[in-house]
Amino acid sequence: GDTGPEQPVPVPDNDPLHGHASDRFDFGFGTLAGDGYAEADLRAAYHDLLDPAPGFVDGAEINMFSLGARRSNADHSAHLEYLNLMEIMSLAPRDVFFKSLSWNASAGWDRRWTGRGQRPLVGDLHGGLGLSYRIGDGAIAYGMLDATLLTNGGIPKGYAIGAGPHLGLSWRVTDWWNLGLSAQLQRYPSHLHFTEVYYRLDQNFELSPRASLRLRLSREGDVHDPVGGAELQLLWYF
Repeated sequence: GDTGPEQPVPVPDNDPLHGHASDRFDFGFGTLAGDGYAEADLRAAYHDLLDPAPGFVDGAEINMFSLGARRSNADHSAHLEYLNLMEIMSLAPRDVFFKSLSWNASAGWDRRWTGRGQRPLVGDLHGGLGLSYRIGDGAIAYGMLDATLLTNGGIPKGYAIGAGPHLGLSWRVTDWWNLGLSAQLQRYPSHLHFTEVYYRLDQNFELSPRASLRLRLSREGDVHDPVGGAELQLLWYF
């Protein structure tokens, strides 16, 4: 018999067909410790927590094969800023029924503070484990204990191992505005004898399905004397 008009099949918010393209090119300008710079970045895949959310799982970040180059205004030199093989963040909010752990992992080469105002390119293997909780409708707060292995870059004996807390908030403020807050401390008790800190406020504003504007404000470096930074970039998804 007649069953009436067919009802449309509901499409989930994380349907990949509704998401941004996974490749991304970024270009922008910034300043760190009073030195202005221009930077260009390229990411082969896939999605970070600040990218436009539709089409992707909430609280999941997977970046594969990304690199960045920076040109300093102070001495007009250009250098590799980072080359990351992979960056993963999995935020699994806990509740009465689900007691999942959240975690992060990354591997590659990055510029890290190592003391005496130095910021060399070092091998960087990083991981962390912790908890996350949903706050309201669009925000996830998390806390983790992270550990880092740095290699080369002029580090005494060639490596340093550090550990410390990592706190943050990932907030989908609106459909076009994502915000991230993070604070991270890594203490290297041997070889470097140094404590590195990062305080960051990141915001991403979606301009179109293919473009976003991203703003970062930061304090980072030596825990006793962190330096300020700011960066504005245009992101193009393709």
